[in-house]
Amino acid sequence: MTPVPEPTERQTEHLIDRLTADFSRAKTFPEPFGILWAAWTLGVFVLACLTVVSVHYLPAYLHLPTDLGRFWFWFENVLWLSIGLLSATVAYRSMTPGQASSRLANITYGLLCVLLFSILLRWRPSAFAGELDGEMHWLQGPCGFFIFLVGILCSVGLFMVIRWRGAPVRLRWTSAWAAMSMGAIGATLMHLVCLHESSMHLILWHFAPAVLLSLISFGFGRFLLRW
Repeated sequence: MTPVPEPTERQTEHLIDRLTADFSRAKTFPEPFGILWAAWTLGVFVLACLTVVSVHYLPAYLHLPTDLGRFWFWFENVLWLSIGLLSATVAYRSMTPGQASSRLANITYGLLCVLLFSILLRWRPSAFAGELDGEMHWLQGPCGFFIFLVGILCSVGLFMVIRWRGAPVRLRWTSAWAAMSMGAIGATLMHLVCLHESSMHLILWHFAPAVLLSLISFGFGRFLLRW
């Protein structure tokens, strides 16, 4: 086996000079905190604009909930908004190796459970069959389609920022939290303008699409955030 010749001192110095020159030409980027939250804010703005457009031409009685003054209505909206903010924070922390926060993730899981429990408290078992049959009609589902499809659009922006400025190790979990943040904000907006208030509708067309968006992102996380 032919031995590999050792590099000469001059070759070593030349390699060091080249590496130093490469580092001196490296681009400086803004901090990932500002970049991610700017993208997240833009996504929220897009969601809000599309929500306004979607209800602008409808009479108020077709899109304004009748329980605007009730505690549970605002309680669940606060929960959705909190889940969106916390999910985005968990995704941001996951961008950097060693910075992921399991405590914030557990708090977000807890809020999701509280939200689901809050919705189920108003569930009427005696009306289960009738409500399920009614909610299966596609005309009942624009909320869910909005949350899911627009959530995909806005999540793509977050994925691009994370790939560009981050170095996540747990790709699936990072993508899942990023998508959940957009799904939760979409659900917040739909919760504010949706006429339907039954537990069945809220679970099938508000809660499930946001969770489904997160689960799909989790499944494709290694592809979406590969860096």
